[in-house]
Amino acid sequence: MKGREFMKLNEVYPLDNIERLILLRRQLNMTQFQFAKEIGISPSTLSQIERGVSLLNENVLNKIKIYSPINIYEVNPTNSVERLFLIRIRLKLSQEQFAKEIGVSTSYLGQIERGEYIMTNSFLEKLEDFLQKETHKL
Repeated sequence: MKGREFMKLNEVYPLDNIERLILLRRQLNMTQFQFAKEIGISPSTLSQIERGVSLLNENVLNKIKIYSPINIYEVNPTNSVERLFLIRIRLKLSQEQFAKEIGVSTSYLGQIERGEYIMTNSFLEKLEDFLQKETHKL
């Protein structure tokens, strides 16, 4: 998967509502705890929804609509960091598992996901090698 293909990942693989919810929360720069409290649900309920253990029902969607300045149905990744995060979410890998698969440290991957470090060519090559084996799971 070349750089351009990586950048257009969301066009090839449309987001589901749980992915949109997670991305919305990230774009609002909120933790699960903060977002859950803001929309009036328990943090454990939000965690269960984001992990796919509980359903994202109409009641929760309505609470999100009331709170959020961004329409959840219009949320898409805006940069390569968000695309990288969504790849990890889709593969259902923890940060530690994903880092190990790519061949980088967990702390380095975390810094990239938080936007503290940019993706180097070396990192992108490792990611590309990994994704060539895993694209069918996306």
